[in-house]
Amino acid sequence: MFIFDYVRTMGAFISHGRTEITLNDVYERYDENRRREKGIPNTLKKQRSDLGYKIALIQIEKALVDIARDRGDVPRSMSYDDAREAILDKKYPYREVLRRAEESEIAANEEFRQMEESRKASGRTLNEYRFLGLRAISSPDRVDAAFHRQLQTLNAQADAMLGSFEPSIKQIKSLNTIFKVMVASYEKLSNPIRKRDLDERLLTPYNPDASGLYLPYSFGDITYIPHKAVNAVKGRPNNVTTFRMNNSFGDMLEVTRLAEVGYGRFKQADGKMTYRDYSTMGEYEVVKSYESSVIGEKRREAIPVAKKGKIVTRGNGIGGKRPEHYWDDDLGAEVFIVYGNLRERILFDDSQDPNAKKFVSDVLLSNRNMDIAMRKNGGYLGDMVADRSRRGYTVTYDRDKLCLAKELEAIKPKHRLGDVPIQIDGQSGRVHIGGDVVNKAPKKRYDSREDR
Repeated sequence: MFIFDYVRTMGAFISHGRTEITLNDVYERYDENRRREKGIPNTLKKQRSDLGYKIALIQIEKALVDIARDRGDVPRSMSYDDAREAILDKKYPYREVLRRAEESEIAANEEFRQMEESRKASGRTLNEYRFLGLRAISSPDRVDAAFHRQLQTLNAQADAMLGSFEPSIKQIKSLNTIFKVMVASYEKLSNPIRKRDLDERLLTPYNPDASGLYLPYSFGDITYIPHKAVNAVKGRPNNVTTFRMNNSFGDMLEVTRLAEVGYGRFKQADGKMTYRDYSTMGEYEVVKSYESSVIGEKRREAIPVAKKGKIVTRGNGIGGKRPEHYWDDDLGAEVFIVYGNLRERILFDDSQDPNAKKFVSDVLLSNRNMDIAMRKNGGYLGDMVADRSRRGYTVTYDRDKLCLAKELEAIKPKHRLGDVPIQIDGQSGRVHIGGDVVNKAPKKRYDSREDR
């Protein structure tokens, strides 16, 4: 509740159907609010409420003194403290007092709106963490502590304005605006879902939507070679490699490389391709178990839910199949099917740069990156590359991989991709299914351990 509401709440109580109020009425209402909240624990919510009523009191005091001066009830040369004393029981029109008190509120609303527009435009540089004096992606405990410090500072300023010196309209507006900004920032950062959304935006300083790179019909054919099919043809155990890791939010991620996706180009008269790559990118299953049950429940509400391998709510799977993105009730986790190259060597080898593993878990496999990848890029996550200028990593998008993911997105409704290798003609749409596709591919290309 912002100052406008505080002013009206106080005014409504004071007026009792009357058309006039006094400064003593205002003080009585303020004291009653303080008495009513005396037994309430000194929480952040109570501190925020106390400060709100203080600023409302400052605005009404200022309005009453200004009206008294305009009417000649007190000389303008009289000190602010003496002027308040002189008009304690003087009656003034309630509506005029409220209108005067709300002038600084209206000005503060406009300033707050401009600050919000600046924040949205600047994105990473001006955000709710900065407003509270925090580093980005701070913990909830640090957010509470920072908000408490800001409230203490603002309370000290409000107490000074309630003292003997006369605050200017500009000072009241400034205090009001800062209060609004602090409250809005805290409300966002104390909400786990909104905080997670902001944190992921700060972690992904790029636009994950690469759909503008898409060129349809880019390939002569497309190959999809599941690892289980490869193992069956080669007589190896029918299993795949799964690696596990945690992200910075405490979520557990289980990632399995399911298949190799490749393509051929430049078809010759005999039907063969001049150029072929059987494994330009991998298909991955990402199972994410959330540390926060609030976030998990919110994510579950927005996507299809599967139980015992079947969609049980929002049945939008094709032919009863599970979609590429769903919630698994048996696992209590969200499941994504995505494409790219997660560079398993980095994920398996503890001697590799730990920042690279952190980048994969926090950026490539963030909800924001995967959600947009599945909506816009056919599930293609992008590729992690070293960013020497920042001594870290960034994401780039390869046109071939993006086009391949988008083509697969169009193919999947017609052809069930699973444990069977397929080769699809890019022009006729004819499908070749079975072990011959596996036998044609180089051995090393579809081994899930190739990047270890």
